[in-house]
Amino acid sequence: VGDPRSGEFALGPLIDKGQLDHACDLLSRAKASGGNVLVGGETDGLFFKPAVVSDVTTDNPIFHEEAFAPIAVVIPFDTDA
Repeated sequence: VGDPRSGEFALGPLIDKGQLDHACDLLSRAKASGGNVLVGGETDGLFFKPAVVSDVTTDNPIFHEEAFAPIAVVIPFDTDA
């Protein structure tokens, strides 16, 4: 995570503070609803470290809302149909 103009990074900052606040709030609500943040979610300015959230159920807000941030959600399933 860094300045994408440098050529050394694949992920730049979020667009603005509102988007950063949305991502942080969604991650917080996901944790409060039983999600487990395995890695990431830390911030530095508008940079948001990519996060992975497991133990997500269908009643978790992160299951229903788009993050528009680098947050991957692990959702278990029983069948592929």
